[in-house]
Amino acid sequence: MQGSVALVTGSTRGIGRAIAERFAAEGATVVVSGRAVDDGEAVAKAIRADGGTARFCAADVTVDAAVEGLVAFTLEHFGRIDVLVNNAAPMEQMATGLDGVAGELDMDRWRTVLDGTLDSAFRCIRAVLAPMMSQRDGVIVNISSLASLRGVAGVSAYAAAKAGLNGLTRSVAVEYAPFGIRCNTVVAGSIDTYGAAPPPRADGSPDLGARIPMGEPVDVANAVLFLVSREARFITGVLLPVDGGISARAAVPPVARPRSDS
Repeated sequence: MQGSVALVTGSTRGIGRAIAERFAAEGATVVVSGRAVDDGEAVAKAIRADGGTARFCAADVTVDAAVEGLVAFTLEHFGRIDVLVNNAAPMEQMATGLDGVAGELDMDRWRTVLDGTLDSAFRCIRAVLAPMMSQRDGVIVNISSLASLRGVAGVSAYAAAKAGLNGLTRSVAVEYAPFGIRCNTVVAGSIDTYGAAPPPRADGSPDLGARIPMGEPVDVANAVLFLVSREARFITGVLLPVDGGISARAAVPPVARPRSDS
């Protein structure tokens, strides 16, 4: 990624931070973005301390003017945008009960989740298309969720928003391929974002980490790095699961298991 300029939304922590750090390690200039100013400045400072190039720009991607300002900031300081990663999502709001089962969601909560998850990504994509078209080159990677492919109770709005993001990925890929712009999605499974998998259950049954493969933020970052690389230049419009195989698993007892000596 030497010489590339990458804008990563929601990169003040977790998966977004891992992506920003991975890009910088590969030579990209990174614009770190999010609402948490102290965290964002700390990420950019850490990247610079490791020899990379990064600047932080605070932005709320649910606001049109903020997204336009974020793109303008990137162009003003670095002159181009080669990569956009849409990682921002209202996870902290969901953790406090914003989302829920379909029949118990009011329209305000529904719209808030969609705005922070799907609409925000659309705003960012729309804002970077003009500079990417003028360059005749650019890569967009959206971060989706396994909830967009498999039913998960209690996250109706989030699942719908991420499924919409998957559809948007395909449309943008087809619409803007003639301009040299690629658009793909990483469908993340269970990622140990904060470095703390659920503890063992009191009844002795397997914990979540034992029943469901848990990945690390860097696993998603590595997949994103591949999708933005020149090695992936003929890949666009794909949904790449990074989930430890959960989306490939059927909910039936195994017929046979591999032998330990095979």
